[in-house]
Amino acid sequence: MFSASRIVAIDDERAYLDQLCRALHGMGIPCIPIEYPKDVPPAGTRWFSGVRIAFCDLHLLAGQSESKNHFPAVGALLEQMITPTSGPLLLILWTAYPKDAAALEAYLRERHPNAVPVAVLPLSKDEFAGGEEAKLPQAVRDRLSHISQLCSLFEWEDDVTEASNACVGALLRLALQAGGNLGDELDKLLSALAQAASSPTLAAADPGSALQEVLVPMLADSLSHLPDDATRLAHWKAAMSKAAKSEECKPDRARAAAINTALSVVHAPAGALKASERGAVLEANCKSVFRKLFTSTEADVLAKFGVKATTTKRWVAIQIEAACDYAQQKSPCLPYVLALEVPADTKSSNRSPAMWCSPPFRSDGGADVRLIANVQFVVLLSPKRAKARTALYRLREPWVNDLTFRRAQQESRPGIVALYG
Repeated sequence: MFSASRIVAIDDERAYLDQLCRALHGMGIPCIPIEYPKDVPPAGTRWFSGVRIAFCDLHLLAGQSESKNHFPAVGALLEQMITPTSGPLLLILWTAYPKDAAALEAYLRERHPNAVPVAVLPLSKDEFAGGEEAKLPQAVRDRLSHISQLCSLFEWEDDVTEASNACVGALLRLALQAGGNLGDELDKLLSALAQAASSPTLAAADPGSALQEVLVPMLADSLSHLPDDATRLAHWKAAMSKAAKSEECKPDRARAAAINTALSVVHAPAGALKASERGAVLEANCKSVFRKLFTSTEADVLAKFGVKATTTKRWVAIQIEAACDYAQQKSPCLPYVLALEVPADTKSSNRSPAMWCSPPFRSDGGADVRLIANVQFVVLLSPKRAKARTALYRLREPWVNDLTFRRAQQESRPGIVALYG
């Protein structure tokens, strides 16, 4: 119910741990202090799931003088903190042995490749001994601002939290205005919103998912209308100096495919995506589909896609149900546009407005591909049959909307009869 802390401080000596936490708290930065090993949470708990910055002592084990003997302990902690969904963190090595930071990073890359921090920055304890503790906050601030791009992304996470607080606050105020019991009024409000966003039937089956149709647009609007902040603007300009200078940053095709996948394509474990989901891409490998549904041979259909027969390809179908129908699950049959999954550098020779080509992305097999669709070729499946099939992957809403708009243009384009002298 409550979010995990984003900053932890770890040390085996309480005095050094308290010194670091005082500096962070004095800067208005909350953190979880962990005295090693007694305060380390059990594996599998969510204590570490949201950590973005870890201040960690290097020498954590008693009786071990060589730094390399402590590397496994640090690696084990990072394995707990860095998860597939949270991504890497920034490790600030709070230590009396700052020169060993590079050796630790090399060890982590070799022994813990899935738990390597984005950076390992040393912060020497010795610099703040003998009454020099007052310098620690500025030293911490310098380390935190070492990578301006990282700082801006962390600040964006704060902005999302602020925007979500505004959304929740608005809902609480609406419930309180009704004057009744808070729990009952929130129940009525959230239920009414979920039913309006989907349907009473869908809201009953999965109320949380139905409510997302309301909360996500509220969150996006709150995030895009945060108060103007000159400091935030300056940070983003420093983090994105090339954009601020209008320099072109066009990536190569492989890099573009990786970025597009993160933005617009959902890959999930086998069987997790159903073919009935909007944007689902399922394999259309049945050779009889061309004769049964389009009264054509595969070669004839392929010609309508403008792709050479020798091209490496896979026939797929993309679910393009209208967004409102998908939200209410009322469609008696689900539409799928026939498409070809081809190498990312493939181009179609068909210039018809019925053609749609996706940007390059990574397919479920890891290859860089693109989809070439012809909206004249549409297959219909019943919801029951679609739910019984699994999808290869799913396209996110912007790409699906672009494809459905192309289909709408094709179906509604006007024609006139005219003579020109």
